[in-house]
Parts: sequence; structure tokens; C-alpha cells
Amino acid sequence: VGAGPTDFFKVLELEDVAMATSGNYQNYYTVGGRLVGHTLDPRTGQPVISNLKSATILHDYCAVADAYATACMVVGLDKATKWIEGNKSLSAYFIYEEEGELKGVFVE
Repeated sequence: VGAGPTDFFKVLELEDVAMATSGNYQNYYTVGGRLVGHTLDPRTGQPVISNLKSATILHDYCAVADAYATACMVVGLDKATKWIEGNKSLSAYFIYEEEGELKGVFVE
């Protein structure tokens, strides 16, 4: 998706909060010309195909942030945004692809 392992898309300054990131921007393979990430949907056992490329979650506990980051990658940008907006203990920074361009959005 155009970002290398040392490229930064966004820098978040943190204080007294844990952060976890899950993404399909480095571990993927190509099938029929389409990038397929390593995240599997536990409901189907199939790889998730989504425009959501990275989910960074902020929470008091890193294990909770990690679980939500992976879950957000499974459900996609729209549902993940609703989850975060409905849970005051979470904040997120999502990187998604729209019309071939990477974009980011901070959600509280």
C-alpha cells in the first residue's frame, strides 16, 4: 500500500495510555492482482478483504487495545468506527485506502 517498514504515516504523542496496532500493510500476499492480508475472519476462516489497512487503538490496558485493534481489522472501517465512538474508554487512529490513496482518521 505504498508504505515501507520505516515510513511513518502519523505520529501520536501518548501519556498514561497504552497503544496497540494491527494492520495488513506488511504481511500480505497477492491473489488475482489483489492484496490479501494475514488477518482472518474467525466467523468464516477466510482472509479479511477491506479498505482498512491499519487500526491503532488507545486504551488504559495494552491487552484490551490489542484485542480491539485486531477485531477492528476484521469488521472493517465503518463498524470499527461505530465501536470506538460507542466506547468512551477507547480512541483509535485508522489508516484506510480510498480510491488508491491512503488516508487516516482519528476516532474517539
